[in-house]
Amino acid sequence: MTDVFALRARIGAEPEKVYRAFTDGAALSTWLADHAEVDTAGNRFGFWGEHVPEGEPGRQRLLEAEPARLVRFAWLLSGDETVVEVRLEPDDGTGTLLTLTQTGLPTWEELMSGTGKRDLIHTFWSASVANLVNFVEGRELVPKCDFADLERDAAQTEVRIGAPPEEVYASLTEPEQLNRWLARDAQVDLKVGGRISFDGEGEGCEILALEPAKTLSHTWSFGGRQTVVTWELDGTDGQTRLTLVHSGFGGGNPGAAAQQESGWLAYLATLKRMHELGPDWRPHAVGMEFAA
Repeated sequence: MTDVFALRARIGAEPEKVYRAFTDGAALSTWLADHAEVDTAGNRFGFWGEHVPEGEPGRQRLLEAEPARLVRFAWLLSGDETVVEVRLEPDDGTGTLLTLTQTGLPTWEELMSGTGKRDLIHTFWSASVANLVNFVEGRELVPKCDFADLERDAAQTEVRIGAPPEEVYASLTEPEQLNRWLARDAQVDLKVGGRISFDGEGEGCEILALEPAKTLSHTWSFGGRQTVVTWELDGTDGQTRLTLVHSGFGGGNPGAAAQQESGWLAYLATLKRMHELGPDWRPHAVGMEFAA
């Protein structure tokens, strides 16, 4: 187990506004959870529902709150008390640098193998912080992940992107575009039976089906299992409804589909912002660390 998981993000809103998003119950139940109750003066802080891992009420406990600077709370997960700390610093005059840390989470190796405890939390925070950025910047949110059914075989979600299908499809298939929002060193042989590599290593993912600006399906290795990712694009008036189905997790791997769904939602939030902000876009995520 690691001692600390850390996630950093740049947000185009002042620290006071980001702090309110964490300490106002109505705001918290919009971008983070189904339900929330916050009263920093009365030392009450909680969020719960089907869009929260282990989403029963009463699992959080406020430890410290300092306006525009800090929110720290305990979160009971799988019988252990973890501590989440959110630090806010001014960034570029009108923005905020957010650093979120949480103690007692699995290592990266445990996370990738699917054997670690609480392996839903890392991707939960990645997707949630992406929605926090959208919320405080006044932009449309992406869906929240469903953590209620951990036995499901597939992750499925859809987002609306303010760009035509041809442009969104290019972001799924062209190496230069993939490297902007998803990949590190993408290599693409764009044909059925061809391969997509997202990191320039190994054999990559096999393309199973494609129709330009309409659909793309390819394999995806997860925890030693070969799964399938399918993208469907439907365009109207310069907009694209992008549907993602990631299937093939099977039984005996509870939470795998939810883990992947929340991870994909973080990437889809980035893809949506990339297209809609155009030249003004920059990645909001600064980095993710697993520190011993």
